Amino acid sequence: MLASWPLERLAEQTIVVPVDERNVAAVQAEVSAGAGGILLFGTSAPSDLGTQLHALETFAPGGVAPFVMTDEEGGAVQRMANIVGFIPSARQMAATMSPAQIEQLAYQLATRMRAAGVTMDLAPVLDVDGGPGPNNLDPDGTRSFSADERIASADGRAFAAGLAAGGVLAVVKHFPGLGGATGNTDVMAAATPSWNQLRSAGLLPFKDAVAAHVPAVMVANATVPGLTTLPASISPAVIRGVLRGELGFQGLIITDSLSGAA
Repeated sequence: MLASWPLERLAEQTIVVPVDERNVAAVQAEVSAGAGGILLFGTSAPSDLGTQLHALETFAPGGVAPFVMTDEEGGAVQRMANIVGFIPSARQMAATMSPAQIEQLAYQLATRMRAAGVTMDLAPVLDVDGGPGPNNLDPDGTRSFSADERIASADGRAFAAGLAAGGVLAVVKHFPGLGGATGNTDVMAAATPSWNQLRSAGLLPFKDAVAAHVPAVMVANATVPGLTTLPASISPAVIRGVLRGELGFQGLIITDSLSGAA
């Protein structure tokens, strides 16, 4: 089907529009114009969210519904906890649960998300980080499963597998790794650790996720010293050279928010 689409239609599919989850009809015009995704923001999703989203999707041209995505990482980063239930942070999951238990938790989360009309979760965080954040200087903190890349990899893959089993697409983030970054790219320009450091301790969770055929990867807005002076999200060296080339990833690539301060 994509082969028959004009370039303009394909370009429209690369756009994700944000909307308050309490009023998704606000982006009806964007969906009608062919936006490829809807990003739900807020902290209290309405009980009829699924009905609202279904009605909105009828406006998608050609019957190709946009991805409906949100951040359901656990802990402090949950947009729909009131209807899908509270889940612990990644750090707490790693400390108290086995990978099998994490997978089961993510499966339960996904079934509730899917029932509410959400098809994509911007999670899990695969960054290797043991800091105290999240805050302006440490974007990950408890959003990261562990400072041990082997634990971060195993638990992150378990979370992604659980989402898949429940019918929700996982988006692993923030490639090539924000653990130990100089700041939070939502509020300032920042750099990851050096490329050599990431290769030795940080890249493994992403390599393993690609090998496990994760469907989507979010690329960070930080620069990567020794690899690129551009934000990774717009860097050919990161996207074509490493993610597509070296790692062989053929799935969907999503940038971190292009409205971030970085």
